[in-house]
Amino acid sequence: MVCVGTAMIGIGSGTMVFARFAILPPEGAVLAFIGRWGGSFGTLRSSADCFLVAAAILLSFCFFGELRGIREGTVIAALGGGNVAKYVISGWNKLLPKIRATDK
Repeated sequence: MVCVGTAMIGIGSGTMVFARFAILPPEGAVLAFIGRWGGSFGTLRSSADCFLVAAAILLSFCFFGELRGIREGTVIAALGGGNVAKYVISGWNKLLPKIRATDK
């Protein structure tokens, strides 16, 4: 179920970014970094998700003294969602080459 959910997150995120439709805050932050410094959407999205998971782990230890609310599914989704989005964007680029690509 975690793999299916991760694939769905990547497909949805990649499709929305490619279509430039309803950009949500995580994707918007990643696109701002790409616009300023360049890079690949999938790689930067995975990095941003891993940063957010690391921050959640740190805050969990600070407030509770133990790890709460973050398990293997969270880490798998953080590592895999951006990579799936990268492949989805490249697939859309092949199907619709006239639309400006957001990923290199």
